[in-house]
Parts: sequence; C-alpha cells; structure tokens
Amino acid sequence: MCSKIGDSSIRDGCYAEIAMATNKTELCSKIKNDKFRISCMNGKSADLCDHMSTMDLKDLCFLNKARESLDDNLCEYIKITEEKDACFFYVARNKKDVHLCAKMSEENVADCYSGIALLTENFDICNSPQTLSIRDKCYKGLAMDTKNYEICDKIIDKNIQDECRNNEDDD
Repeated sequence: MCSKIGDSSIRDGCYAEIAMATNKTELCSKIKNDKFRISCMNGKSADLCDHMSTMDLKDLCFLNKARESLDDNLCEYIKITEEKDACFFYVARNKKDVHLCAKMSEENVADCYSGIALLTENFDICNSPQTLSIRDKCYKGLAMDTKNYEICDKIIDKNIQDECRNNEDDD
C-alpha cells in the first residue's frame, strides 16, 4: 500500500502511521529518512506526528505522545480545541499542575481547576483562577463532585450559586 506512494515523505509517513497503529516496528525499516526511521523504531519521538497524513491523526499522535511523556509542550501542537484541552487536562491532572489549566479554552478551565482541587483535596485551588466566573464554576464543580453543597456558599455570582444549590435538590 505505502510502497505505491510516489512522494517519499508521504510514503515515509504512511509507513510510520501503520507501524505506530499496529506496533509493527519492522515497517520502520522501510522509511528512507534516517531521522524518522530512528524515531519510528524508538516509537517515542513526537517527530513522527508531523508525518501523519491527516490533522486528526497528527492530533491523536501528539495527544498520545503527551500522555506517555506528560510533556505539556506537545499539547501545543494539537489543532482541534477539544483534543488540545483533553491533552492539557490529562497532563495537568497527572502532574497536579493547575498552571496548565490556563492553557485550556475558557469553557474547560474551571473543570480543570476543580478536577485538580478534588484530586489533591486542596479546595483552595479554586481561588487561583484570574476571573470570578472561573472561580465560581470551580467551586460549583467541587460541590457537585463531592455532594458537599456548603461549598456553594463560596460562590459569588448569584446565578451560579443558584445552579449549584439546585443540584442539591436533584441528589
């Protein structure tokens, strides 16, 4: 299949994709570019990700490499926002590093903060975000996850506090 591709860099990418997907490193020997052949054989280098044929495959490759290495810098190469956020969230939780939450899109930042606060049992982490909205959503997430609705009292925004309290009735 790959052998029929004329362009050598696309052909190399094809072999790398199949080798990574199937765990058949013997396919790496067919890659002409020395650097990528070695990376393929090692199976660790994110350099291979740039040779994936589609953006989805590149994103998935960078996501997997970031998860393996807990290297948040690899998350920066991911183009799809949801995948990039998932990458930062995974690395942030595993490193217990709330600073990585700030690299996520706004709609997911609060979940990142509350996730790490819950994981570390340090609820003061919700005071870290720069905006009150994220802070309040962090506390709401904690209240819902722990079923401790007294945490809702820390929420300043009345609407978010009401949403938090309404969840108490659902439980």
